[in-house]
Amino acid sequence: MVLNSCKKQVIIESVFLLLKNPILFVPKLFVAFLYGWGMLFSASLLKQMYYLYSAQSQVVLSEINSFFISAFLLFALTIFTFFVDLFFSGIYPPAVLSAQKEKIDFKNIIFSAKKRILLLFVSGIILWLLITVVSMASSVVIVFFGLNSYSVYLSFGISFAFIFIFYFIFPEVIFGTGRVKGVFTDSVKKSFQNKKKVFVYSLIPFSVSVLKFFVAFSAESFEGMVIFWALVLVTGLVYSIHAVANQILYSSL
Repeated sequence: MVLNSCKKQVIIESVFLLLKNPILFVPKLFVAFLYGWGMLFSASLLKQMYYLYSAQSQVVLSEINSFFISAFLLFALTIFTFFVDLFFSGIYPPAVLSAQKEKIDFKNIIFSAKKRILLLFVSGIILWLLITVVSMASSVVIVFFGLNSYSVYLSFGISFAFIFIFYFIFPEVIFGTGRVKGVFTDSVKKSFQNKKKVFVYSLIPFSVSVLKFFVAFSAESFEGMVIFWALVLVTGLVYSIHAVANQILYSSL
């Protein structure tokens, strides 16, 4: 009962702060929009790759060139989205603290993030590299055992594990006292010390992202596209609540 009460209290306070300061919705909605385009682009590229593989000898050079150009554009969009998301993730902790003091002080927010900007980007890149290495390893397992329900569960399980373990990574970057190693160890320590709360709050945005991922591959019809972008909007709203709740929960530890 105490845990459920605490969860409700954090969510209610998060929603209240967002409604009182709607500008806090903007960063995550913008990032969700970028990721939405990226997912549609990825789905299209995978279908194009499947066509090139199945067509084999019938493929012409222009189609191969088109594929590589699309792959490069997707890579550029992914890198851009990653750094934009990383920057905004570092902005939320001081922004939430500022909003809790009745007024958002943008000057103080930028100053707080600026002091740790290098640590923010280094930590984000390390986290991205960790996720990439583990994802590649899981992909090898999936290819070896075949694409089935177990391999899909494994892939999603790994994604959720990273969300859970590094749940407090960005508040630690901005407000922690450690450097790179300390940021990661303290984040992991706090996540396991508060595992029940962190598990619940990690599950919410993860579930929306998984649903959006599946819809992206069926968003060819007009109805599918409407559903997909509606989910992108919902994802942005949920991630906004999540980003605010993340800092509120961190402050209460």
